[in-house]
Amino acid sequence: MPLANSGSDRVTSGFRLVLGGLVASLLHSSCTFGTLRHDLVQLDQIGNVHGTIQNVDGTQPVYAAAYDFGETAPRLVDFQLVPERSPYVFALPAQRFHAIASFQDRNEDWRRSRGKSAAFRYSPQLVSLGNNQRSLTANLSLVDWPNNGFLLQLPRIPGSARGSLGQVASLIESRFSSKEGERGLWEPNAFLRDHFVGTYFLEPYGPTKIPVLFVHGAAGSPQDFRYLMSQPDRRWFQPWFYHCPSGHRLERSAGGISEILKVIQERLGFTQMHVVAHSMGGLVACRALLRNPYEDRQNFLTLSTSWNGHGAAQMDARRASTAVASWCDVQTNSDFIQGLFKTRLPSWMTYGFPHGNKSSRWIWLPTENDGSVGAESELDVRALQDARRVLGLPYGHTEILNRPEVARTLNNFLTT
Repeated sequence: MPLANSGSDRVTSGFRLVLGGLVASLLHSSCTFGTLRHDLVQLDQIGNVHGTIQNVDGTQPVYAAAYDFGETAPRLVDFQLVPERSPYVFALPAQRFHAIASFQDRNEDWRRSRGKSAAFRYSPQLVSLGNNQRSLTANLSLVDWPNNGFLLQLPRIPGSARGSLGQVASLIESRFSSKEGERGLWEPNAFLRDHFVGTYFLEPYGPTKIPVLFVHGAAGSPQDFRYLMSQPDRRWFQPWFYHCPSGHRLERSAGGISEILKVIQERLGFTQMHVVAHSMGGLVACRALLRNPYEDRQNFLTLSTSWNGHGAAQMDARRASTAVASWCDVQTNSDFIQGLFKTRLPSWMTYGFPHGNKSSRWIWLPTENDGSVGAESELDVRALQDARRVLGLPYGHTEILNRPEVARTLNNFLTT
């Protein structure tokens, strides 16, 4: 049974982007906009440190920790449980020295002590944002720690794998809520500090099941897909979802999906994958697929995606002294959008474009719209020219995610 729509399309993810932008243009001194400006500055100074941990005995949990080396003692800045055969990943500020340590907890007391295996490695390389060197690989190898070795104390609490490359999670967790989705648009740096991005599984990986990756839109969250994720036959398909702040530039978000999926694919060896994306998430997912397609068989289904951008985003990016970074890319016919259509999706990929058509009377929307995105943008010929099916439905921008007609379309795509 579909979930009830929470109000008549009130504050849909796309509408939040538009309304939030208009308010921001008028309220430059507001607390929210001040936080956004601060976050955007810090966000451009963050890179990722990632790597593998070798010499694991396969029985006790393994952890990774990141330390900031300032003028005083090393300071713990992040800590995570590393699933078996998975890489670790940290989001860390650039232009600072960090140390990364791995730790196998043999007696589960959350401390490293004599006789335990550990590996410790400095990361003297600086993550240079100026020339797009935003990642650093630091592979670790667990060895017996010498009794007189330099000890870094770990906390006595379990770490959360904030950089997820296949962590099993439940959609009901608060970190995947619409509230956090809003925060990912307006406070992307705080979002990264608390959650970081990643691909999550609803169940342990099954090699006989085909992954179905769900990608949310602007100010959206994984919980937007509660209904649709429950529809595929779990005997044959396994739902995954990408969790990220929507305030990023779209090229960076797409690169994150592409790189994370590449690591997971190399680890698990799957050859087929389907992608379902909503709103702005369709632009991000399309770019990621162009970067890293899976040539066996793949379906790509986008829902209410603004293929030619949004006029309100163009107005807000022009007027606001500091705009949400993703607004630059969802302006009408932006550089990102033009670049997206320079390369067509592969001919062997099947793709479809259900879209809503439940018009609302807003001054910044064309006459035909779904309450958030104009129909002309949703039906841009550059995106639809090779579509297997274009389906117009009388629903609003997020209402479309909870309708049986869309669920049937999804299942048809997955099974044919």
